[in-house]
Amino acid sequence: MSGFDPAWLRVREPFDDKARSLALADRFVASLGDAPTVIDLGGGSGANLRHLAPRLGDEQHWIVYDNDPVLLESLISETAQWAEEHGWKFKTAGREDCVVKGEGRRIEVHYEVLDLATNLPDVVFDAATGITGSALLDLASAAWLDELATAIHRNGLPVLFALSFDGRMTWQPPAGDDALIREAFVAHQRTDKGFGGPSLGPEAVGHLAKALRAPGWSVATAMSDWHIAPGDAAMLTAMLDGVGKAALEARPGDLEAIDRWLAGRRADLEAGRLDLAVGHVDLLALPLP
Repeated sequence: MSGFDPAWLRVREPFDDKARSLALADRFVASLGDAPTVIDLGGGSGANLRHLAPRLGDEQHWIVYDNDPVLLESLISETAQWAEEHGWKFKTAGREDCVVKGEGRRIEVHYEVLDLATNLPDVVFDAATGITGSALLDLASAAWLDELATAIHRNGLPVLFALSFDGRMTWQPPAGDDALIREAFVAHQRTDKGFGGPSLGPEAVGHLAKALRAPGWSVATAMSDWHIAPGDAAMLTAMLDGVGKAALEARPGDLEAIDRWLAGRRADLEAGRLDLAVGHVDLLALPLP
């Protein structure tokens, strides 16, 4: 499972917040009941937790799993800053726990370093009220997603997975090599990300949705696209760097075309005319009453 730069996660977090399907999130939250225990798979620096926690009840417990200890350490600092911005109290409670309190709400967070690719059975599904994750599914192989679906069905848990890339990427103004770049980026998405084989990339949500559809279950999806405007220079710069690097790794033979495309797009950015939409999908699955 690939690690991510905490700085990149910090840049993308507000775009994630704006893109998420609030309708699916509300249905997920309503299914959890009072005092839920929520497992966050691949929770990293805690962005998914920070988005959903204000929507949950007064008493809530989170168990966050990730294989990257650096990201989990940043979860503490990022969540402490988030609590301060809301005027809430924050304290650590042991080496791998923290607590946020404010406005009658108590949010207990426990995090564990765990390689989900090889140790999914070690997740304490039987202790949970619901399962969530963000920007995770498109990294996974078909076999891992099938294993996840089996665990979800076996435990009868509501699940919400947000912000999976679905292959759509539209740059404005159009440029001649946009299609080549998108195809190279998608090819890179389908390489092995450490989840037991080549990732399904844009096909991941559809695969898991099909695996979860069964008698007694409701499955829904909704678009959760990023819209990155010309004024969002930091995000556009990060996207150009990341997309360009991935495209070159996937198609090194197209170095000249990729460099030409990057030069043109950086000129667009400098001129304040670059705009980007990136397609994502959220997935909700609920056991029916």
